[in-house]
Amino acid sequence: MIENLKNKYRSMPIQLKATLFYTMIVFLQNTVSLITTPIFTRILTTVDYGTINLYNSWYNILSIFVTLNLAAGVYNNALLDFGEDKNKVTSNFLSISVLLSTIVFLLCVIFRKLVSNLLGLSSNLVFYMCLNFLTLPAWNLYINKQKFDYKYKIPFIISIIIFLLNPILGILGVYLFPTNKAIAKIIFSGLPNVILGFFLIVITYKNCKSFFDKNLWKYALKFNIPLIPHYLSNIILSSSDRIMIARICGEAKAGIYSLSYNISSAVNRSFDRN
Repeated sequence: MIENLKNKYRSMPIQLKATLFYTMIVFLQNTVSLITTPIFTRILTTVDYGTINLYNSWYNILSIFVTLNLAAGVYNNALLDFGEDKNKVTSNFLSISVLLSTIVFLLCVIFRKLVSNLLGLSSNLVFYMCLNFLTLPAWNLYINKQKFDYKYKIPFIISIIIFLLNPILGILGVYLFPTNKAIAKIIFSGLPNVILGFFLIVITYKNCKSFFDKNLWKYALKFNIPLIPHYLSNIILSSSDRIMIARICGEAKAGIYSLSYNISSAVNRSFDRN
C-alpha cells in the first residue's frame, strides 16, 4: 500500500504536488494557531491579549501602505513580463519595500511620541513593527517566486520550522519577561521571521545586485498603487473593529473580543475547508 502511494506521488504532475504542499502549509498554520490559542489565553491577561491583537491589526493595515503589497499579483505579473531575469525582478521589488520601510522607520523615530499615541502602542512595538515592514517582504517575495517555479520542498520545511518556533519562543518570552508579557510575546514570536527576512534580503541581493531599474520600479508602482484601496478594504473589514474597541473601551475589552473573533474565524475556516 505504501509503495502504491509512493508510485502515485511520483506520477503526480509537479503543479499538483506544489498545490498539495502549499495547501498543507496553510492548513498547518491554522492548526498551530488554533492549538496555541488556549495556551496564550492562559498565560496572558486580557490586556496583554488585547495589545497583541491591536499590534497585529495596525500591522496588517499599515503594511499595505509601507510595503505596497508588492509580493501579491503584481509580482507574478512581473515574473511573466520580465521572466528573463527573475532575480532582478525580485531584488528591485525588494528595494522598493526596503526604501519605504526605512523612510517610515525614520519618521517613527522623529515623531515617536505622536505615532505611539496615535496607534496606542509603545515606542518599542512601533519600532519592532518597522523592523517587520523591512524583513517580511523578503519572505513573501521568496515564497511567491517558489510557487511560480512550482518549488515546494524548501518552503515547506522552512514553514514547518517557523510555525513551531513562533509559539515556542512566544511562550519563552512571556516567562522570561513577566512584567512585559505582550511586548515579549510579540517580539519573541516574530524573531524567526525577522531573522529569516534578513537572511533572504542578503541572499536576494547576493543573487542580483540590481537595486534600481527604472522600468521595474515604474511597472510595480503603476500596477500596485491603484490597488491599495482594494487590499486595504479587506484588511479594514477584519481589523478595524479591534482598533476601535481598544480605543473606545480599552485593551482588556479588545482582548476579550479578539479571542472570540479568533476562535470563530478558526471554526469558520474549518467548515470552509470541509
